[in-house]
Amino acid sequence: MSWLIIISLIIVGLLFLILEILVIPGVVVGIMGSFMIVLANYFSYKFNGSTAGNLTLFGTLALTAVSLFFTFRSKTWDRLMLKNQNKSRVNELEENAVNVGDVLRTVSKLRPMGKARLNNEHYEVTSVGEYINENVDIEVVKVEGYKIYVKRK
Repeated sequence: MSWLIIISLIIVGLLFLILEILVIPGVVVGIMGSFMIVLANYFSYKFNGSTAGNLTLFGTLALTAVSLFFTFRSKTWDRLMLKNQNKSRVNELEENAVNVGDVLRTVSKLRPMGKARLNNEHYEVTSVGEYINENVDIEVVKVEGYKIYVKRK
C-alpha cells in the first residue's frame, strides 16, 4: 500500500476530528475521522511491517496530540463564545410594594408585556387586554405572585 494513501487517510482523519470539535455538531464526522486514522494505521501494519506500523502509530498519536493542542489553544473558542450577560431579572416584589389600584407609568410598549415605573422602580407588567404605548398611565388590576396585571387608566 502506498505511503501517499496512508498519509492522506491520516490527514483527512485529523481534519475530520478538528471539524467535529470546532464546527460540525454530532458524532458522525468524528467517528469517520477516527475510522480513517485507525484504517491508515492498520494498512501501515499490514502492508509495511511492524516497524513501519509502530512508527506510523506513534507519529499519528503525536500529530493528533499536537493538532488538538493547537486547536484548543487557538482563539476559535473566543470567536464562537457568547460574551453578553443576561442582567434582567424577575420582579422582586416586597410586601405591599405594588398594590391593586396603584397607578404606574409605562416605560416601554406593553404588547402584552413590558416595563412600567412606580416610585423610580421598574417592574415587568402584563396588560390584560389591549396593547398600551409608552408613557401612558396604567392601573394595577391584579398582583399574583411576581406577576403584575395592568390596564389603561
